[in-house]
Amino acid sequence: MPRPDQNINPPPTNQIAPYVEELLKKNGTRGEKAIEAIQEDRVKQYRDFTVVVGYHDEYIVEGEICTCKGSEYNLQNDTDKKCWHLLAVEIAERTGSIDYHDMWYSEVRDLL
Repeated sequence: MPRPDQNINPPPTNQIAPYVEELLKKNGTRGEKAIEAIQEDRVKQYRDFTVVVGYHDEYIVEGEICTCKGSEYNLQNDTDKKCWHLLAVEIAERTGSIDYHDMWYSEVRDLL
């Protein structure tokens, strides 16, 4: 999990393009949603959790586990498939695109 003090430099765009192309080919709509979330800074890293802001809710991602219904029900029997929230975190970590917040997620929830 990247931290702002780690000096992670994202790979050049020309190295990302083939990865994105393969991701879209393999994951279709889920890949598109993941990339959209990254582009809109909706993948957020807090001290305790990584959160993806979805269309209707926020979803906590820890390792290979996501709190969304799709991950819980639809994809649990197919280990090759991931929900778009997990894909978004994976891509954001690889490209250094996580929106880091130096606070606990519970502090954010208290503000809402």
